[in-house]
Amino acid sequence: HKVRRMAEEFVQKSKDFDTKAAETEAQIGLYTDPAKIGKMRVKRSNLITKSAKMKQKAAAKQSKGAKLDHAAVEHTAKAKEILEKSKLNEAEAKAYHDRADQLEKAIGSTQ
Repeated sequence: HKVRRMAEEFVQKSKDFDTKAAETEAQIGLYTDPAKIGKMRVKRSNLITKSAKMKQKAAAKQSKGAKLDHAAVEHTAKAKEILEKSKLNEAEAKAYHDRADQLEKAIGSTQ
């Protein structure tokens, strides 16, 4: 769950960077100075790059979360299998114990 929450945070950060990039794009039209326009375009490009990195991190976390979920399912299935084997072994041991008790009683009563 922690990994999924982290992925959601990265997705939110990505959306924030996309919003800021859109706002910066809208502000570019307000300036007439070519130097200022160039700086705003660089700023917008940096925000888009940060957004892409956040999306990439989110995808990596989601992938890791899926792998962890898969491993948990496998461990649960294996634990159930081992529990069933344990129950069978326990029942078999009890049956042997009961047979030994009966045999002991039978041998003891004949002597």
